[in-house]
Amino acid sequence: MKHALLCFIGLFFFTSASWANDSLTEVEARYLTQVTQELGYLQRLVEQARYHRNPAAAYQVDYEALQADLTTIREHLTRHIQKPSRVPRSLPSLPLKSHAK
Repeated sequence: MKHALLCFIGLFFFTSASWANDSLTEVEARYLTQVTQELGYLQRLVEQARYHRNPAAAYQVDYEALQADLTTIREHLTRHIQKPSRVPRSLPSLPLKSHAK
């Protein structure tokens, strides 16, 4: 999952070259739309994983935070597809939790 998010972030910044003229190409918009659809698919997979989790496991995945992160990425990407902007949007910092005992 971490690898998929890193790939997505790389794709997002790779495609940012078109921001220079404040518009997306038709092909770029199609691909980015597909990315948002895939994020929806990932959100459903995360929900299935949450449903099948082991509640007795010593280390739990924070499914609420994971869903929130995917939702944030999806919403920001959708907003960019609908109205591209050269001005970077600020995202809230992701809280880092230590799982060390």
